[in-house]
Amino acid sequence: MNTPNKENKAKKVAIIANTNHKTHLIEWAFTNKEILGAHEIFANGKTALVLEGTINKPVTELASRTLGGYRDLTKLISRGLMDVLIILNADKISEKRQKQISELLHTAMEQNIVVAVNQATADIVIRTLAAGATGDSENHLSAVV
Repeated sequence: MNTPNKENKAKKVAIIANTNHKTHLIEWAFTNKEILGAHEIFANGKTALVLEGTINKPVTELASRTLGGYRDLTKLISRGLMDVLIILNADKISEKRQKQISELLHTAMEQNIVVAVNQATADIVIRTLAAGATGDSENHLSAVV
């Protein structure tokens, strides 16, 4: 289980999105550019490129080969190396990726990390990250979600 790092408030945030809906991803990332910029962002393939260009900050790109990024992310979560998982457009993710997404979500639940699977929840998580960055509370993420 992850424990908050009191010295470094930056969180490790993984973002998964269906890049067939790039406009939505770009708009969401641009709206949250400052908040995302204060954290370490992980994404795979095209999502990483879109995010990097939108928030103007390096994004750690996970393997983009077929399903590789999901496996890599699952491993990072299982090792306690991720704080937040955001899945945008979850309803648009292809059937061939559903099994990997299920495994990812299962691992995230086991590790007790914050998970958002729709934009409403993602927006709450992002606002919470912003509040944490201002020092409003030590444990915003676990308090809200």
